[in-house]
Amino acid sequence: GNSSDGESNFSPEQWDMLAKLLDDFLNSDEESEDFHEVLAKEISVIAASVSDEVKAEFGASEWDVPDLNIDLNVYNEALNISQTLGADLSVLQQVKMRGQFKTRDRGLSFDINRLIQSPMGVRDVFRSQSESKNRGHVGLVIVRDISGSMSLEHRYIHAIKTDLALTLAIEAISKMHVANVIYPFVDKDFEVIKTFDENAEEKLSKFSLGCKGNNTPTGSALNAALELLLESQFDRKIVFLITDGYPTESAYTINDVFSVAESNGIEIAGVGIKTDVLMGFNEGTFVNVDDISLLPNEVSKLVHQILSN
Repeated sequence: GNSSDGESNFSPEQWDMLAKLLDDFLNSDEESEDFHEVLAKEISVIAASVSDEVKAEFGASEWDVPDLNIDLNVYNEALNISQTLGADLSVLQQVKMRGQFKTRDRGLSFDINRLIQSPMGVRDVFRSQSESKNRGHVGLVIVRDISGSMSLEHRYIHAIKTDLALTLAIEAISKMHVANVIYPFVDKDFEVIKTFDENAEEKLSKFSLGCKGNNTPTGSALNAALELLLESQFDRKIVFLITDGYPTESAYTINDVFSVAESNGIEIAGVGIKTDVLMGFNEGTFVNVDDISLLPNEVSKLVHQILSN
């Protein structure tokens, strides 16, 4: 338009033609990339090329830049895989009895109707096992390694997608609850990126970190997961560790954590990313995911061969 007199340089006919062209474009069946996502990708590329000194000048840090941009394609891939995991993961609702010594921890509770009848000689005042044992509430903490070694062979990409797919699958199952921890985080050994009361979509940006850490304090991160579970009242408590398997020294050793877990009836299972060894884990207590497409098979093994024995 002409800024001096406010008049347009286009005739009404030309405006009509332009409006029709835009309408035809918006109503066409042609697939076009989401421009928000195009812009997000470009910003990520630009941000990655800026030096740490310049970022610091503006109060920014490398931790503000995602390692994997969780766009619609990544999210949908994780969502589609999550929908194949539900049947296996729901088996975990069968409350495990082994290693639980308190009566309530073993799934027993009083039947109020039988309790009322106790003065009349009824001695079996507990709910039947079938009522109390089956379909208990399960609390699961997913702990993910985001150390620098996860950049090798793009392990962090498979780890992020594994974390997200497992989380979405668990969130979709009634009576199953999931919290998420990454480690290390900035200058701390770990960070709780999602509590049991939050959902993955609310915290999606936190899942995008994958290989920024300069050490691997696995013991401290696992201990944080135990603390989350010890503060909770779930019938069954489980930790999944996603890592490439090589921890560094931290305040807690993996053996320390396993000892505390066992004495409190908490189960720990590993999900190795492109590795056949998880240091501190015995053979038969972890699976290996070489590619996210293999996750359904490995989760089936995890549930039926490791956590159901």
